[in-house]
Amino acid sequence: MADYIPYLLGVIRDIEDALNIPQAVRETSNGSVELVVAIRRLQEKIATLEASLKHVQSAAISGMNAAHTIASHDLATAKRLHAESRPEAIESERSANAMLTAENERLTNALEKIKGGPPNDVTNAEVAGWASYIATNALRMF
Repeated sequence: MADYIPYLLGVIRDIEDALNIPQAVRETSNGSVELVVAIRRLQEKIATLEASLKHVQSAAISGMNAAHTIASHDLATAKRLHAESRPEAIESERSANAMLTAENERLTNALEKIKGGPPNDVTNAEVAGWASYIATNALRMF
């Protein structure tokens, strides 16, 4: 094992240089003690780097979750807008508007007839029929 100590000390020096750790390894007569000290310093640096990595990982996961949430809302909005802007949906809405306009005109004429005509022109049964028709068709239109 004594033959590998100088080699291991050189490897540790290279790692310390790469990680910007102050040189803990020196050539001494007791190379194994220096090797243990150097390994402990490297372990401390590794622990620090792992803690930093966990922090970065946590922040990245939080950011990805937030982006996913926003993208889900945007996708739902896009789907809703696409469904509303389809030609079939627009035509259906125009048709419903035309029916409501015609019904409004018919009811307005009926109201004018009730207000302006003699009391015997419109019966209570006709008024009840119109009310039933309006209630039934209003629910179907929406």
